[in-house]
Amino acid sequence: MGWPMRRDHRGCGLTGNRIAGRKGGMKRFLLGLLVVIAFTVLGTLGYLGLGMAEVRADIPPGRWEKYLMNTGVHASVRRRAPDVPNPVLPTDDNLIAGGKIYLEACAGCHGRPGKPFGNKGPILYPPIPELPVIGTDLSEAQVFWVAKHGIRRSGMFANEAWASPRISKTLWLVPLLAIGIAHGQQEKTANSFAEPSTPEAIEQFNDDKIAELSKQIAGKEDQPAEAVFKNIKILTGVPSGNLLKIMQMGYSRSLGTSCAHCHVPGQWERDDKKPKQIARDMSKMAHTIIFDLLRNIDGIKDRDPLVNCTTCHRGQLKPALNLDSDGTKK
Repeated sequence: MGWPMRRDHRGCGLTGNRIAGRKGGMKRFLLGLLVVIAFTVLGTLGYLGLGMAEVRADIPPGRWEKYLMNTGVHASVRRRAPDVPNPVLPTDDNLIAGGKIYLEACAGCHGRPGKPFGNKGPILYPPIPELPVIGTDLSEAQVFWVAKHGIRRSGMFANEAWASPRISKTLWLVPLLAIGIAHGQQEKTANSFAEPSTPEAIEQFNDDKIAELSKQIAGKEDQPAEAVFKNIKILTGVPSGNLLKIMQMGYSRSLGTSCAHCHVPGQWERDDKKPKQIARDMSKMAHTIIFDLLRNIDGIKDRDPLVNCTTCHRGQLKPALNLDSDGTKK
C-alpha cells in the first residue's frame, strides 16, 4: 500500500482569484466605456440644446465641422447613388437641352460658364460648388442622385416634379452638361494664360509669384513641402521654403522659362500641363543617371558626381544637340 494521496487546492484557489480579477477588470473597463459614451452623448445634446452651436452661414465653419459635414455628405452620396452609366448620350441636342435645364434651374446657385461669382455668390453651408470654376469630383450618376433627392439641411432641395420616371430621364441631361462645362471651363482656364516670353518678363513674373506664395506659407517654411502644398510627388520631405527656392533658382533658371510653363497660376497643384509631368520624369531620370550610372564608373575621380537640369538645358527649354562652327549651341 502506498501513502494516501493529499490534494493541494492552493493552485486552484490562485487560478480562481486570477479569473475573478480579470472579470472585475473587464467590468470596470466596460463601465468606464459606458460612462464616457454617456457623457459624450449628454455633452453633445447639451451643446446643441443650449444653442452653443454656430449656425450663421456668413461665418466660416470650424475645421472639425467642415471635415465631418463634407465627409458625411460625400460618403452618403457615394453609398446611395446608383453606380450606373449615364443613359443619355452626349449629343449636341442633349447638351443643348441639358444646358437649358442647367441655366434655368441650377445656374443661379452653381454659377454660369464664363461669369464667376467671385465673392458675391450665395452663402450657404455646406458651400455651394461653383461648377464652372471648381468642377466636381462626383460622377454623373451621383450628380443625378443629388439633383433628384437634394441634400438635407442644405440649399439643395428635392423637387417632387423630378421624381416621376419621365422627368427623371430628362434629369440625366443635367449631370451630362454640368460635368461637361466644369471640365471644359477648367481646361480653358488652364490653357488660356499667356506665358511671359522675354527674360525680363519671365524674371518679374517668377519673382511676383514666389513672393505671393511666400506670404501664403509664412510660418510654415520649415514644414515638409507635402504638408503645406498639394500634389507634391517628387520633392517630398523638402522644407516648403526651400521648395520655392528650388522652383525659382533651379528649374526656372535652368530651363529659361516661367512657373506658368508647367503650372496653372493660382492652382499650382493641378496636372493639366504636360511639361509638369515631363519635369517629374526627368527628375527621376537624373536620379538614375547619378546613382545607377555615374557612381559606377570607376574612372571618374569625383565619387559624388552630379547632374541636374542645367547640365543639358543651360538656360534653354530645349537642350542643344550640337554646336555651330563658332562654338554656339544649335
